[in-house]
Amino acid sequence: MSRVSKKPSLESRWGMVYLEFGHLVRKDHALVFERKNETTVLPVARLACLLLGPGTTVTAAAVAMLARHGVTACWTGKDAGHFYQNGLFGQSSRRLLVQVERYGDVVLRRRTARRLLERRTGESLDGDWDIETLRGFEGRWMKKRFRALSEQYGIPWTGRQSGDWEKLDPVNRALSVANGCLYALCHCAVVAAGFSPAIGFLHSGDMRSFVFDVADLYKPEATLPVAFEIAATGLTDPAAIERKAHAAARDRFRDRRLYERIVPDLMEVLECSP
Repeated sequence: MSRVSKKPSLESRWGMVYLEFGHLVRKDHALVFERKNETTVLPVARLACLLLGPGTTVTAAAVAMLARHGVTACWTGKDAGHFYQNGLFGQSSRRLLVQVERYGDVVLRRRTARRLLERRTGESLDGDWDIETLRGFEGRWMKKRFRALSEQYGIPWTGRQSGDWEKLDPVNRALSVANGCLYALCHCAVVAAGFSPAIGFLHSGDMRSFVFDVADLYKPEATLPVAFEIAATGLTDPAAIERKAHAAARDRFRDRRLYERIVPDLMEVLECSP
């Protein structure tokens, strides 16, 4: 195998690859994932991010190879349903500096927040709106989405519930689980692309503010329909709802190709060059 002299740009790489219950090792000049009687050679030069799920072990030599090729490793829960930790390997600070610049400039922050909302809603918004006005529009638009889904599935919707987890109604419980899975996936994408999870444009004040901004792009097509579909089945057992929501969210993310789409979407919204 010839040595790679130049790292491919992030945009030309694959998206995120999930691994579980196996051993990630280096053999000769290859990155290999061994699982039972199955051995898979991973194209390390073409990977953007590896999601290491339960039962995954990794050798020091494999980590060194990831670092050399600039592949981000994220330790996650089952099917990447939770984000635990990440290692940033070989990333420059250029994209982070772009994010900081756009956050620190009032005009650029408004522009980025507007681009996030326009991408989510498909509507063209007034360029003079400030952040609070954009948030107000977002709230009204989301209420319409929830009302439409409530009518479509015949499920009463009185708003997002908080407080005692055990007292959540089925649709809120399913939505919380599905959103949690989406946050984990988006967190992996954000760090893999070299951005900070904490520097948000519509959200602020949380170490995952930008993760929430990014996740909101996909809720209308992913987690919201999942929650109402599950509630419409009539499930009432909390544990059964949680299992169903987790599996349905995972399948929806794959069907909608979120693993491949999130990083390129990030680059476009922040107008960040390769």
